[in-house]
Amino acid sequence: MIDSHTIGNWTKKDYLGRTFPVTCKDTGEVAYNYREYLSTEHWKQLRVRFFESKLFERAKFSCLNCHQKDRLQVHHKTYRRLGKEWLGDMIALCPECHESLHQKFNELVIENPEKAKAKLLRRAHKHLPESRKRKKESRAEKREMKKRRKQSVKDRNKWRSNRKK
Repeated sequence: MIDSHTIGNWTKKDYLGRTFPVTCKDTGEVAYNYREYLSTEHWKQLRVRFFESKLFERAKFSCLNCHQKDRLQVHHKTYRRLGKEWLGDMIALCPECHESLHQKFNELVIENPEKAKAKLLRRAHKHLPESRKRKKESRAEKREMKKRRKQSVKDRNKWRSNRKK
């Protein structure tokens, strides 16, 4: 029997539409399935970087859905860039929310087997009730910061014009 890992340039898609084998950008490791990928040094380093990032800080160091702060897991929002992910491709979820998200995804796949897996995964993310609320809060914070910046520029310009007089 021929080992499928040794056959030329082959690619195989799994249930979620992820293409394997995956070669990790940073370490050059090759993973032939998702379980192998999660055990790579690349993924371990990426998780550490995510938990130290501003994205995780903006999420208030908690689960995106239920705000739990312990036993957090990193979830891929998209599997398109496996091996060369961006930190924005990931979110932190507690094990319960992570499991419920994947259950919702499975339900959507059963309901719509002909739809693209990536679209269904995005729809499953929308079912996280708190994620919408946090997005709105984040947008409001950004607007507030923008207003403050504009005001500080106006104040600075006013100060300069008064100083010249």
